[in-house]
Amino acid sequence: MSDDLFVTVGIPTCDNADTVGRTLRSLLDAERQPDRILVVDASSDDTPEVIERVAAEYDVPVDCYRQSDEGRGVGAARQDIYERFDGDLLACLDTEVAVDDDWLAEHVAFHREHPDVDVLSAAPMAGVDGPVTDPKRGFWFQQANCTVKREALARIDGWDRWLPRGEDWDAQIRLWRSGADAYARSDLDGESMTDETPAESLRKTWGRPSSVAFVRKYGRWYVGFHPEHVLGDVGSVGALGLLVLGLFALPTFPPLGLVMLALAALPTLPYLYLKKVKHRDGGFIREDAYDAARFYLLGVTAARELLVGTDRPWNYGGCDGPRG
Repeated sequence: MSDDLFVTVGIPTCDNADTVGRTLRSLLDAERQPDRILVVDASSDDTPEVIERVAAEYDVPVDCYRQSDEGRGVGAARQDIYERFDGDLLACLDTEVAVDDDWLAEHVAFHREHPDVDVLSAAPMAGVDGPVTDPKRGFWFQQANCTVKREALARIDGWDRWLPRGEDWDAQIRLWRSGADAYARSDLDGESMTDETPAESLRKTWGRPSSVAFVRKYGRWYVGFHPEHVLGDVGSVGALGLLVLGLFALPTFPPLGLVMLALAALPTLPYLYLKKVKHRDGGFIREDAYDAARFYLLGVTAARELLVGTDRPWNYGGCDGPRG
């Protein structure tokens, strides 16, 4: 890559009037400004007015577009950004994050020094600094805080606009299959302006696509690629069924009801271990109760997609690559 990299920052937003101004200013006041900021908006509040006021204070183009009606959720917003994106690098950011003064300068310097790397992601929680070879790691493509080369995005035709959630995981799969290489650094984190409560996390889980969506899209390939995702959803659907049956049986047949409830609780243990206990020193804390509830909620989302999900005009860009 040349030294005069053109960088577009792409930001999807929806009702973020309280935070979008600070996000934009953290980019525009930086030592290395973006060459363009591209916002796709689906708000019902005054987010567009906030963007317009901030944009008027700077010389950098800040373009705000209304999200199109084609597609669903964040997947559609990211694809709208991709289709309007110009430049050498697309920096992906969320509107609830403020970045450090050297954030973009560090990304640009990295891509100059590592022209063969397609994706640079922040990985502050993982403490990773180096190439990421496992395509199942979340920081392989940290969509809320990363930069991606234009050529890599072109190979996958951007995002899948029919995935309202999980569009980042899907893009990660296709980037990897297309032959893209990823790198993660722990020093590129941004400051979150919101504190997500466990209850809010549960609400977001409701919109998370289960493995059903990915098996419907990729078929047997996905089962072999990520069997733990599929098995986890099978377990959560089964546990949810036993939980409901146990609650119904308890008043009339207490022993049977208790057995069913016990069996329904068992699958939560490996889930909690993989999600939490394995990654801390120990102790059962209050958040584990929310994680157990999330496990059953994932069963609801999987069952819902089994019953009402339909095939879409999926984006398969990149799937015929060297790792396809």
